Amino acid sequence: MDWDDFVGFTFCEGSGVGGLESDKLFDEPVSVFSSLFIAAVGFWGGVSSSIGGQQRIYSDWTGLLYAMLTACGLGSSLFHAKFIYAFRYFDEFAMIHIITFGGFVCCCRRLKRPTARYFSAVTLLLFNIAFHEVDIFDPSPDTFRVLFVFAVVALIALIFGTPDSDASAFNQDELRVLKGAFGCLIAGGLCWLADVLLCEYARYFYLHTWWHVFMALAANRLIELNQSKLGRGRFHSVGPCMYVS
Repeated sequence: MDWDDFVGFTFCEGSGVGGLESDKLFDEPVSVFSSLFIAAVGFWGGVSSSIGGQQRIYSDWTGLLYAMLTACGLGSSLFHAKFIYAFRYFDEFAMIHIITFGGFVCCCRRLKRPTARYFSAVTLLLFNIAFHEVDIFDPSPDTFRVLFVFAVVALIALIFGTPDSDASAFNQDELRVLKGAFGCLIAGGLCWLADVLLCEYARYFYLHTWWHVFMALAANRLIELNQSKLGRGRFHSVGPCMYVS
């Protein structure tokens, strides 16, 4: 395997043909531009200073997560432009990082005991390393998809709280944001599945591009849920982490 080799698959839009040997400028042009929407959401979230008319309670982790979302969008746009291994790993490594660090930020907000935060950080770091190892040495797209779905489910569990947490309840503002995020996750997941399973019938609906749009909106809401003041209470800082009382 060389970095500029064709990865051996595309999504529905690309019809299984791609890489540097393809005569097309972009293997999947519509998905290239929908990926740039992810980058734009990350950039806008990172540079804006308020949400809903309220001044944002902003930490370094918020900026880092938005930077990772921007990197996800850029990596995805490159991968859909040319399905080669170099761009595939740019895309997938960015996804691994944002899901791992997103989980850590959830733990920062939920867990007040230093030992619990420490062990959660170690666990997520080991998962990050193992995920990268599997992605490199077992480059099957199905393996990555299964692991990524598992990581998303684990992240949802962290958002809803852990046994060590006394912040598992959400107020009405947070519930509204959370419902919107999960609605986007479900809609995006259905679009992704339909693109994979029903390509013959839904090719010109460009369902994978809608996966990009819904995931960008869901990620933005989840970042704001865990880091912005939505009228719940006062933020307290724990090192680089923040939690609400």
